[in-house]
Amino acid sequence: MTIIRLILIMELLLALPSVIHATVFQYFDEDGTLIITDSPDGLRQVKPKRLIGDKESVKLPEAPKEPPKASPKTVKLDYNKDVQYNYYPVTGKNLQEVVASADINGPFDSKENKNYPAQTRWRLGWSYNFDYSSRREGEYIHVALNIFDINLNSDITVILPMISEGTELNPHDLELWGKYVKGLLEHENDHVRITTDPFYWDEARKTISGIKELILPYDGHSDMDSVIKDTVKAETGKMGHNLMKAIKMRNDEYDRVTEHGLKPEMRDIFFSR
Repeated sequence: MTIIRLILIMELLLALPSVIHATVFQYFDEDGTLIITDSPDGLRQVKPKRLIGDKESVKLPEAPKEPPKASPKTVKLDYNKDVQYNYYPVTGKNLQEVVASADINGPFDSKENKNYPAQTRWRLGWSYNFDYSSRREGEYIHVALNIFDINLNSDITVILPMISEGTELNPHDLELWGKYVKGLLEHENDHVRITTDPFYWDEARKTISGIKELILPYDGHSDMDSVIKDTVKAETGKMGHNLMKAIKMRNDEYDRVTEHGLKPEMRDIFFSR
């Protein structure tokens, strides 16, 4: 092979668009705010705040290895293995006082400016890989994209009341307390159901993988690869924001229809729509 032919082949290879690979990690809170990016540890680095009343500095009791029994007899609580459960203490001499303690000391909702006896908090996120090739044409970059290996994950915490040590209820009140906590848990489990609805995740995968082509303005000075990667992350960041807002709207609507669990008979009507 002559030197001239070798040079021509090398020039031809250099003229072909190269394929670049990148990995992205993005995580969002329930308001759609991007809270972590480009971190493989993801949601494990940021845990939901533990709140009692209007004080964010008060730490809730650590959840026991086994969820506490609500009642020694007939009430059975259903826990989700993919959800973290935190508990805050309540006290009282009878059922009425213990329920009142839950109403006063339950997690504080800053948007509604009130406490609730139970609450679900969540953060969702994804990671994905993408390959791209690009070419510059004048003041624009033409990008061909292939986004794949889209993995979705969640960090969901349900906060519930737990009778503190030293608080004793008579058997009848304890049985009613168990049913009360069961109702709270069922309502929060419905929030988990809404938040992890496969419909949202399927839409997320479909929308992210649907980004196939980009045409970007280019000033001729910035690093082209950085411009492309930042644009891809910005596009999927917008998708994440919109997805979280949609999930939050659905959760808010559920609370409105059921009056925050006070009308459990509306559950089936809500989910049948």
